[in-house]
Amino acid sequence: MELDDHSEAMETCVTIKKRQFLCETCLQSGYGTIRHKADEASSSYVQKQRQLRQAYSYVEDNHVVGFDKDIQELVALLTEKENPRKHKVISLCGMGGLGKTTLARKVYQHPQVRTHFDCYAWASISQQCNRRDVLEGILFGFIFPSKERREEIKNLSDVELARELHNFQKQNKCLVVLDDIWTPTTWDLLKHAFPTTQGDTHSKILLTTRKNDVALHADQHGYIHEPHFLNEEESWELFQNKYSSTGTDPSNSNVDEKSKEKLALEMLRKCSGLPLAIIVLAGLLSKKHTLYDWELMKENVIRCIGQGDQQHDDDLKYRSVSGVLGLSYSELTSHLKPCFLYLARYAEDVTIRVKWFCHILIAEGFIWLRRGCVETLEDVAYDWLSELVERSMIQVKQMSLKGRISIHDLMRELCLSKAQEENFLHSIDCRNQWEEPIETNVRRVSIYNNERSNYDIVPMQSLFDA
Repeated sequence: MELDDHSEAMETCVTIKKRQFLCETCLQSGYGTIRHKADEASSSYVQKQRQLRQAYSYVEDNHVVGFDKDIQELVALLTEKENPRKHKVISLCGMGGLGKTTLARKVYQHPQVRTHFDCYAWASISQQCNRRDVLEGILFGFIFPSKERREEIKNLSDVELARELHNFQKQNKCLVVLDDIWTPTTWDLLKHAFPTTQGDTHSKILLTTRKNDVALHADQHGYIHEPHFLNEEESWELFQNKYSSTGTDPSNSNVDEKSKEKLALEMLRKCSGLPLAIIVLAGLLSKKHTLYDWELMKENVIRCIGQGDQQHDDDLKYRSVSGVLGLSYSELTSHLKPCFLYLARYAEDVTIRVKWFCHILIAEGFIWLRRGCVETLEDVAYDWLSELVERSMIQVKQMSLKGRISIHDLMRELCLSKAQEENFLHSIDCRNQWEEPIETNVRRVSIYNNERSNYDIVPMQSLFDA
């Protein structure tokens, strides 16, 4: 799911006029790249700074550890003709933060899988499933329709759309990934579009879910795979990969490095082998350069997660990831917190354009020029957003002004919770009839309605000015 460029631009323009803090020149320029007067040397400096920031690899999937056997097993199940069971639905089950989506993407992109199937489609489902959006997206992914054909598909009824998608998968060898299905009811909304029980088809479904009963409901004869928690060796390898990619302090002595390694191993044990907790911890420690800071971080990790053994207790495993994620927010500097909290305005699984998000942060007044630095507001916004990425608080495929970012489900839950707790933003989902009433002291309200990818955000005061 991606943001509509036009609605995003309109929202940016409205926010700018509402705030009225940007100069007249910026408004007249249509709010493009915001620049103050600078000579050629300044421009060269800014360019070099941006190149340094972009040298870091922001593709989180590069940091994958412990999934080799899982990938081999799943690829074999999807592609081997001699498999006697011929599972139609293969499910990845496990708690949030375990790496189900990362594993599914590795399998989805595997060369053997790519040569085996004729067509591919990936659909992010989330808690609020829009059936029409999902089915259209899958069919579009299969056939890459022309503009005219796309309009024809949009004019089909829901029943006609499901039938066309069903028939296409029977006639072709297709792979569909349904990422993050929450309830059996969600599967019931989608199942008529997939030939899982009727006829002989070579098409397959790879499904990810946190709940085992969802996988069983989708296919009682399907295959359920549970990714394993990382052991100590794998946890250390993932931590090192992530930590080293963000850069280390070259001034550290060998003694400090050995002491830090010991502290890191103690903190990693509290992460219970959860990949998300590990990479967030690595992002946290990458910003701590002294041994004293690491010792303080260890105390905070123990305080937030607890002293007990967490290797065999699912509740404590959830506590470990939520504790580390909570620390990642509390450790943010004051200028980064509103940039992170503003992500609460976006619906689940939305992909956000970096450039638009930087412009919105500027329009809200969250970005300011740093004293002594020759740069633009857009440069600063991009730099601060890059730091959130380095801390693993947001995810990206490509970090550039033309790139896109997203946020993990568990990190989004933290973002929503903190935004509401601090009266920064209140989210209203019109699809939930039980939505709580708006508090009058909330600064912003983000509204999701039933229209596809359609939402808005308004300053709270404007609701009472109308």
